[in-house]
Amino acid sequence: MTQPALPESIGPYRVLEWLGEGGMGHVYRAEQTSPRRDVAIKLSRTLSAGADTLRRFARETELLGTLEHPNIARLYSSGAVDSPLG
Repeated sequence: MTQPALPESIGPYRVLEWLGEGGMGHVYRAEQTSPRRDVAIKLSRTLSAGADTLRRFARETELLGTLEHPNIARLYSSGAVDSPLG
């Protein structure tokens, strides 16, 4: 597992640390300022997401958004953002 360069921010979130990587991308711990809370941000591992990658992320977002359980990550938002990582 190779840690990528740590960006200062991703969209409106201040990046605090790299947590690891999953099947589709890298995961960062970040801070949301309003409301103030720690969040996890998952970014596609490919620098330019193709149509298939975007469809997979959209499907994951739809599924995660329907789940409610204390041991499953809660989805606060999703979308695309330009970042230093691509």
